[in-house]
Amino acid sequence: MVIQIGVRQSHSSGVLVSKMQSSADDALFNTDNNNSNNTDDALESGAADSEDGSSAVQSSDFDSIEVTHRVSVVKEDDAFQDMYEDLPDRIHFFPERKRWQVLGRIPLRFKQDEMEQAFLKEQLPKLNRVVRISGRIGTFLGLVFALLYDLVLYYNLMDMRRTHLIQLSAQCFAFVLGLMMSSVRMNFTEDAVLALYCSFVMVVLMTHRYRAAYMGGEIEIIAEIYPDLSLAALTTESFTIVFISMLLASFYAFPVRCKRGMFMIATTPIIYLAFTLPMPAEKTEGGKSRVCEMAVNLAAVALFCSIGRSNVEVADRLEFLRRQLLEATVTKEKTLRFAAEHEVEQGPFSSQRPRTAEASSSRDADVQSRTSHTVSSIIFSTVLPGGLKLQKLQFQAMRQVAVRDQWNIEAAHLQHSPHLRLGEGGYGAVFHGQYLGTDAALKVPLVDGLGAQLHALGGELRALRRIRHPNIVSFYGACFMEEEGRIILVEEFIQGLKLAVVFSSRLFLGAGKRHDILKGTCSAIAYLHGQNPAIVQGDLKPDNVMLETGSMKPKLIDFGLSGFAKPGSLVMGGTTSWQPPEVLSAGRSASMACSTDIFAFGRLMFLVMTDELPLKGVLPADVIRLAMLGEAPGLCWPAQATVHPTFQLLCSRCTSPSPSARPDAEEVLQELIEGAASKTFPGCESMFEPTKLTEL
Repeated sequence: MVIQIGVRQSHSSGVLVSKMQSSADDALFNTDNNNSNNTDDALESGAADSEDGSSAVQSSDFDSIEVTHRVSVVKEDDAFQDMYEDLPDRIHFFPERKRWQVLGRIPLRFKQDEMEQAFLKEQLPKLNRVVRISGRIGTFLGLVFALLYDLVLYYNLMDMRRTHLIQLSAQCFAFVLGLMMSSVRMNFTEDAVLALYCSFVMVVLMTHRYRAAYMGGEIEIIAEIYPDLSLAALTTESFTIVFISMLLASFYAFPVRCKRGMFMIATTPIIYLAFTLPMPAEKTEGGKSRVCEMAVNLAAVALFCSIGRSNVEVADRLEFLRRQLLEATVTKEKTLRFAAEHEVEQGPFSSQRPRTAEASSSRDADVQSRTSHTVSSIIFSTVLPGGLKLQKLQFQAMRQVAVRDQWNIEAAHLQHSPHLRLGEGGYGAVFHGQYLGTDAALKVPLVDGLGAQLHALGGELRALRRIRHPNIVSFYGACFMEEEGRIILVEEFIQGLKLAVVFSSRLFLGAGKRHDILKGTCSAIAYLHGQNPAIVQGDLKPDNVMLETGSMKPKLIDFGLSGFAKPGSLVMGGTTSWQPPEVLSAGRSASMACSTDIFAFGRLMFLVMTDELPLKGVLPADVIRLAMLGEAPGLCWPAQATVHPTFQLLCSRCTSPSPSARPDAEEVLQELIEGAASKTFPGCESMFEPTKLTEL
């Protein structure tokens, strides 16, 4: 049964998403070119090239402006790498000294007043939503368990005492406050919420029987008013303290800024003392010392609740800063592009010379080179923190890039059969499907949640969308299913077998085929490492190399663990048998490096040349133990494999425990080409009976 994948496109109404979509206009996201992901060195060299190409139409002063603009872009991109570490510096904390903040820090405000006002404007709708929910719940509970309970059991409506009237008035007042909180027409500020809280604290104190009797002047006859209760039960403050503590906990669950909430640390015990100290000391529970002790306890509860609330507010403020930074970065990139176009169009001497096709092309390339890879780094980031709102913003931005760069695929153009599963990985399952009637491989996510999909897919999308090589699986595009919050990758369907299957199935491979497999695979790696910044495949192994039926042409697949070889880019995983010792020892804190692929390729060479797995019989625990010592298991060359010493040496260099001792991909490729030309490539044949590839 063929299932038609369908999705109805919806439109986001969020302000930030709308701004992102508007900022994505006019080729801002045309990042398919290699220039769109240039590193610092490439940007600086691009600046020099562009100045040479446009010197005929620009003055020396304008050239210096060009370089200044480019350097500013580079500085912005460097700042992006450390922006998560710098964000807390934009917030005023108490205490100010960082050495004291290990005990706890309370955010007071942003250092920029405009940012603080924007944050408050964003928090107020959340505050009112929480107030309305709390009002509805509190009104129901107060009506059922407080007002009705006392009316039925304790109040005599025919003979109401002043004590009862005070208690009933306080309960009715709380009921009215709850109705006000529940109203959708009321908009509460932080000061209003503080006033509400203080009012509820006073209500709790006024409903205390002994305190109400004192306020009503009936303290001497309280035993007649409550004949069924002992004096200890009437004077105890246990329930009062519990109720006020519950109010404190609920108050600090509200999104009220800590600099406002800190007042409750002093206000709560002051209100308690104001309602308790005037009562006769001999008739209060424990006397005046006990009352002061309870006040201190309430202040301690408020302090601990405030510390807990401060941690939540710090996270909210940092997420707010990340969203603002993302929006500002996109806006700056667009402004920079427009400024560049204007300078090129209206710059010195521009009206004195007619524009030629070459000048137009130079202008376009110059403008394109100004668009740094900062935006691309953010949009396709796999470690972008934040909540669901930021994830949806990233999802929308990815789709906008796909639409602009023409690799967005509509769901109506895809079909897949669930029973035709080609494989399964950490991100999802790969199915044999149809894209506009032609065979395609569809990567369908298995992980739940938009954030998990963005984490698993960001690096792969960023790498695949801009690489083209005969020995790398072709990337057709991606389908962004907005309502389902799902992303499906559409890639070339390769008719053939995985390299691991070929060698485990006893297939006959001649020396020429083996050489072509290694040369094609190494060519793909050299191409990836030659990008700017270099792309690391990250999980090179026989399962990720496909051999086409007939031609036996190798193609790299599965870029789910790929990344860029630049500072701050970390390894996301891999297979123990094919990872170098520096990655195994460091784990997820290991940096992305091209030498990782070279190490894996060295072991792949061993497999192709000997028909033997490189670590046959070695336990993964032993591999990891040696990696902790900075070593790797040696390669045991079988006696029946007639491998030329030159290639044994090349294989050993690639699998060296020291990353600096490994050759780069271009050097390995050159030696493979020279070895084939000089006929030093191993002439070993498979020990197994010949079998045609098409028979499997």
